[in-house]
Amino acid sequence: MSANSDYVIENGVLLEYKGPGGEVIIPEGVTEIPILRFEHCNHLTRVVLPESLQSINIRAFYDCINLKEVVISKNVSYIGEGAFDSCERLERIIVDEENETFRVQNGLLMAGTTVEVCPGGLRGVCQIPEGTTRISSFAFSGCHRLTEIRIPDTVIGIGKSAFRQCVRLKRLTFPPKLKYILGRLCLDCENLREIVLPESVKEIENAAFQHCGLLRVSLLGKAVKMDGYVFGEGKVTLFAPDFPLADLKPINRLNAIRAFMNEEAAFSHERRAEYLKYIKTNRKKLVNAYSDKSPLV
Repeated sequence: MSANSDYVIENGVLLEYKGPGGEVIIPEGVTEIPILRFEHCNHLTRVVLPESLQSINIRAFYDCINLKEVVISKNVSYIGEGAFDSCERLERIIVDEENETFRVQNGLLMAGTTVEVCPGGLRGVCQIPEGTTRISSFAFSGCHRLTEIRIPDTVIGIGKSAFRQCVRLKRLTFPPKLKYILGRLCLDCENLREIVLPESVKEIENAAFQHCGLLRVSLLGKAVKMDGYVFGEGKVTLFAPDFPLADLKPINRLNAIRAFMNEEAAFSHERRAEYLKYIKTNRKKLVNAYSDKSPLV
């Protein structure tokens, strides 16, 4: 339990928490929890928010590694990006049934048709509810125990770093209407081995899949804007049968040729001719570029 002497509050803003941790019941009168206010408070185990509270700002409870449960009161109408990012033992979020903005569905904190927060302590397979249209930035960030995230076809937008540091994640299927893969989307998902990016994808931002364990990427679109290091610096097999080889950055071009050498039959006549011409013209460079003794050698 916590006492009012544990807090410094000014004009409704919680400026400082000085308590010992454990179960924290934030006092009535607090209307706002500022950015990073409880950052690294490793002794917190449970937080109960007052009815007076209206907003929880960006990363307010970032990296509270022993926090297991949060009770969100009825008047909270704003929760900033990454408010519970890297709370790796957070198993349960409870929302007052009178709250008109947020609810819990499938264990996820939802606002309308948007996934706002996945508790970091959820394990195994996470099924995002049917009808969901968006996943907020950092929504699943630091969910170390998830092995699969199932995204319904209704999702059209996913925020930056949404799946960052999901270190046990092995399976992630992207929806068919998704247009933008934002920066650091799956950064440090070291057990993610294969992804399929649908034809709808138009842009992939920098470091979207950096430091992942990717072995194969299927890029189904014909015109995708992307940085050279969206898949990191590893030797990824980039299967892009409809994508012009000349439009790929050098590192991705090498990865695409690796896929072509193994799956030439899947490429159109036009693309096959383009790849073969490039390989013939750049044979010596390719021999030097491949250190894995590929069939090009």
